[in-house]
Amino acid sequence: MATFKRKIFYLSGFDPRGASFYHRMMAEQAAADAARGGPGIAVGRRRTLDAARAEWTIEAPGTATSYTCLRWEDLVRAAWIRDPRRLVARGFATYWRYLTLSDWPRVLALPRAPLTTLYYPLAAMVAVPLLLALAAGLLLGLVLPGWAAALLGLAIGAAGSVPVLVRLRALWLVRLYVFNDLLARGRPVPGLDARLDLFADAIAAELAAGDADEVLLVTHSNGSILAFPLVERLLARTGGTLPGHFAVVTLAQCIPLVALRRDAAAYRASIATVAAVPFRWIDISFPPDGACYAGVDPFALGRPPRVATDLTMLSPRFFRFRDAEVYEARRKQKYELHFEYLRTGQRPSPIDILGITTAPHPIAQSIDAFRLIA
Repeated sequence: MATFKRKIFYLSGFDPRGASFYHRMMAEQAAADAARGGPGIAVGRRRTLDAARAEWTIEAPGTATSYTCLRWEDLVRAAWIRDPRRLVARGFATYWRYLTLSDWPRVLALPRAPLTTLYYPLAAMVAVPLLLALAAGLLLGLVLPGWAAALLGLAIGAAGSVPVLVRLRALWLVRLYVFNDLLARGRPVPGLDARLDLFADAIAAELAAGDADEVLLVTHSNGSILAFPLVERLLARTGGTLPGHFAVVTLAQCIPLVALRRDAAAYRASIATVAAVPFRWIDISFPPDGACYAGVDPFALGRPPRVATDLTMLSPRFFRFRDAEVYEARRKQKYELHFEYLRTGQRPSPIDILGITTAPHPIAQSIDAFRLIA
């Protein structure tokens, strides 16, 4: 049997950890598959090609995959606001724009879980300092004059809220929303346009070489937001068409965070440009994952005049592929659930990360196989 050759370009979310983390994660999934009696998946050593790419091989019976991690962790680190005071100030300004510039009729028509995730850091940034200040002020009021207790309580509330907000992961989310606010407003993110150009060059070169039976652009979380400007750049390099063996796979997409801002006209124009081109786009998002917009058509967000893209939307249904106890434990850990797309469960799935990467056939057959058992 001929070996099926696949090329994957992987674009992570807003994550400072980078290629080494995702390479290690893939190796761990291959080991987990072997432990449950899988056919054997070999993950090769990671090689750094340049500032924009790291690469490794993944081999399984009947298939050989070249896996390129499209690197932008350095840009994430540069955008990672470390000073809590500056972050909170930028956060309040960002939330003001989300509150005043969101397309609220359309936002409210979407699932409410990601809306809760969006605004919970704002609630935390207001409530946590106030509650700490109130508690400290009441206690200090037993031994100090009222004005002194109030001032000290406010200081304690401001200082003491930072570790609490970190533990609640609120500040990590605020950094993410500050970044997406820049994208919505069309403000430059240092280095991002040049990096997307390099990504598009690499994918275009692979398509031109014609060595792979299948070429996939796989994005996770906030990386899905970058998929539209990236594919738009790719189209500019391929004469406005894409071959039949190319597909985009978005995992846990959160595209409405940018697309449904009224000031994001340039981003919606990217959606319209991509929507007019016939190629395959697969969205895999899970409704209990409150950090993604499951079942939301990303092309409808741009109101494009014509949609030629072949869109398939699937829920991975993690609970069908792992023990109920494991699923329930994972479901309660919302942060971990958002990374479940990059893990393989106790029961394999045709569309889990190993299924997508190592199947000895095109992704269309994996989708058909998933629908038979889902």
